[in-house]
Amino acid sequence: MLEQKSRAGWLELLAKKRKPIVLVGSVLLLIGFIVFVYFGYLQQWGWTGFNESIGPNIRQYQPTKSLWDWLQLLIVPAVLGVAATWLNFVMNRNERAETQQRADIEHAIAQDSQRETLLQTYLDRMSDLILTNHLRQSGPDTIEARHIARVRTMTVLLRLDDDRKGSLVRFLYDAGLINIDTGTGESIINLGGANLSNANLNRTNLIGADLRGADLSGADFSFARIDDAHLEKANLSEANLTGAYLTDAQLSGTKLGGARLRGTNLKRAHLNDADLRETDLYRADISRADLSGANLNGLDLTDVIFDQITTSNETNLGGTTLTPEQIKIISKVHSELLSR
Repeated sequence: MLEQKSRAGWLELLAKKRKPIVLVGSVLLLIGFIVFVYFGYLQQWGWTGFNESIGPNIRQYQPTKSLWDWLQLLIVPAVLGVAATWLNFVMNRNERAETQQRADIEHAIAQDSQRETLLQTYLDRMSDLILTNHLRQSGPDTIEARHIARVRTMTVLLRLDDDRKGSLVRFLYDAGLINIDTGTGESIINLGGANLSNANLNRTNLIGADLRGADLSGADFSFARIDDAHLEKANLSEANLTGAYLTDAQLSGTKLGGARLRGTNLKRAHLNDADLRETDLYRADISRADLSGANLNGLDLTDVIFDQITTSNETNLGGTTLTPEQIKIISKVHSELLSR
C-alpha cells in the first residue's frame, strides 16, 4: 500500500513538472519557426520556396509568399487546434464533474450507512439496558444504568440525521423512557439540552412526553399528538406544529418564535412566559390557554380562535391585531385582574 502511494506521488510530481517543460518547449518551437521564416525571406533561401522565383518557362513563375498565403496555410490547423483544445477542456470538465458527483453520492451512501449502523447499535444497547439492567425500574441499582442511557442518547443524537432523530424519540417514547413518573415527576431519560433540531416527528404520538429543555428548533411536529406533553423551556423556534394537538401541554417559558402553528389545537395550554413573536397562529385554537407573561408582540390574532384566555399585566400584547370581539374578551380579562 505504501509503495503504491509512493509511486502515485512520484507520478503526480512528474506530471506537475512535465507541464512547464511542455509549455517552454512549445514556446521555443514557435520562436524557432518564426526565426526560420524571417531568415528564409531575408537571406532569400531558394530551397524554402518562400521567395519569388522564375523558371526557364514563365509558367513556372512562383510569387513571393504573402501574408494571406500564410494565413491560408495556418488558419485550418489553428482552428482545428483550438477546437481540439476546447473539446478536450469540456470533456475534462465534464469528467471531473461526473467524478465529483460519483464521489458525493458514494460519500452520502457511506454516511447514511454509518448513521443507520449507529442507530441500530444504539437501539440494541438500549434494549440490553432495559432487559438486563432493568432500566425502567426505579431504585439505587438503576442510577448508573440511567446515567449511561442518557449519555449514550445525547451523544448519538449529535450524529443522526432528521429522520433518525425522530426514530430515536419514538423508540424512547414507546419504551416508556421519556414519560414522566407521577411519583417522582421525572422521566427515566432526561432530554434537557438534547439536540433534536429539525427532527422529523410528523404525525407522531407523544402524548405526555417529557421534552423539557430540549432543542427542537425547526422540528416537524405537523399533525402530531403532543397533548399533555412537557415542553417547558424547550426551544421550538421555527418548528412546524401545523395541525398538531397540544391541548393541556406545558409550554411555560418555551421559545416559539417563528414557529408555524396553523390550525394547532392549544386549548388549555400553559403558555405563560412563552415567546410567541413572529409565530403563524392562523386558525389556531387557544381557548382557555394561559398566556400570563407571554410575548405576543406584533402578532395578527384576528384569525385565532378563543372564547376566553388567561393573561396578566406582564402579557405583551403590544402591536397585536385583534377583532372587536377579541378586544372585549381581553379587556374583560384585564378588568377582572384590576378588580382583584
